[in-house]
Amino acid sequence: SEESVELRRALAAAFFLQAAVRRPSGDYVTLVSRQTVSIHPSSALFSRRAPCVLYKELVFTTRLYMRDLTTIEAAWLAEVAPHFFKSG
Repeated sequence: SEESVELRRALAAAFFLQAAVRRPSGDYVTLVSRQTVSIHPSSALFSRRAPCVLYKELVFTTRLYMRDLTTIEAAWLAEVAPHFFKSG
């Protein structure tokens, strides 16, 4: 819905430092620290293969997992934080 998009764009503007993108291997890489991370198995997004996500926290168990996620469009990052992310 349009409300969901607006909310997720607002979250991207506030938490752009906590974005991660999916690699072809299926793992994710955080855009700031360049850490390899995975979606926590308890997440509703675990099997969705979202191309870009925001996470609230990283938790280490057997590997580094992202918890409390939402999907975003990668292009939004350059729009909401052009000083940090350059498009193209």
